[in-house]
Amino acid sequence: MERVTFPDPKVREALKKHVAVKINVERTENRVVCERYRPLGGIPSFAIVLPDGTLRRQFGGFHEPTPFLDALTNAKAPEPGPALPTGPALKARIKKNIETFDKPAPGQGLTGVLEWFGLRRRQSRANWAKGQNAALYELTRIGKPAVPALLHAVEHGSARAAERCAVVLGRIRALEAKPRLASLLRHRRSRVRIAAAKGMAGYCDRAFLPALVGRLEDCHELLAVRNEAVRAIDRIVASYVGIADTALAKALVKAARHDDDAYFRWECLQALRSLESRIDLDELFPFMEDRRVAFVFPCKEDTVSDCAFLVFLHFSGHDLIRADGAALESYKPKVVAFLQSWYQREKEALVWDPELRHYRKRKRAG
Repeated sequence: MERVTFPDPKVREALKKHVAVKINVERTENRVVCERYRPLGGIPSFAIVLPDGTLRRQFGGFHEPTPFLDALTNAKAPEPGPALPTGPALKARIKKNIETFDKPAPGQGLTGVLEWFGLRRRQSRANWAKGQNAALYELTRIGKPAVPALLHAVEHGSARAAERCAVVLGRIRALEAKPRLASLLRHRRSRVRIAAAKGMAGYCDRAFLPALVGRLEDCHELLAVRNEAVRAIDRIVASYVGIADTALAKALVKAARHDDDAYFRWECLQALRSLESRIDLDELFPFMEDRRVAFVFPCKEDTVSDCAFLVFLHFSGHDLIRADGAALESYKPKVVAFLQSWYQREKEALVWDPELRHYRKRKRAG
């Protein structure tokens, strides 16, 4: 939008009548705004608000200049949803939506076997996804009355339903559910611990960090649980500005060092990039030598080494390597040698970013 749509002269002229405010809805300080004007219609989401706070129009998704002008002029205010039932009818609606989460995707589970042998009619994956999203939206809209049933499903339901119910809890962010989620992170069943970590991520609350770090430091914990815990830590830390938690930074480095899984190391290093704490940069060097692919983006492959290099830049300043690939001489010889070899190895795929003052990988054609 900022490269294609907003620079258009007609769009700029139309927006002169408005005051543009850009908000990251995942940040804690913007939580009230997000709850009042819930994102609608895809990313990015746009809301036109009158001076008194009344929502006038709302639309979402990427728009070329002409469709954006049309949406800006003709978009309708979102219609309020149907009134929610009360009493037993509300409980039945909550139960029905939670049962929807338990339905396997087309081709999975016993239903998939029956479909394969022609004993059951194949269902559309689009219809299944539509039903899942509708249940998630309605439970979020119901809010606090659904919390007891959601917590029960997280602890006693199937793994599939538990994870989706935890996501809903993270969206509702009911205060009374926080102690229960913290206790479920120590549950004997791993899928309950995974679901609890998902729910904590939705709260974006620093109070959950000690419990999540405890999962990271448990050497007997399953990798799937530790992966979900570090993802929750990353989301929570990223929702605040300038967190300087040295103990958390050391815990992330220690967890990454003691686990040989490439993706888990990559996740820990990603969480480190959101912190403002000072760490011993020598501890990053072993990760710089790990050249395994950890994550595949649509345009490139990201290795543990690449992520460690970006963390190194984050904590030491973005001018470690000049645009010609020369490393600064003030750093230790071993680190300088690595930076120079990294540049020689990757220079064909690198683009110097003068604004950020460091390299980034060039997008692959196609």
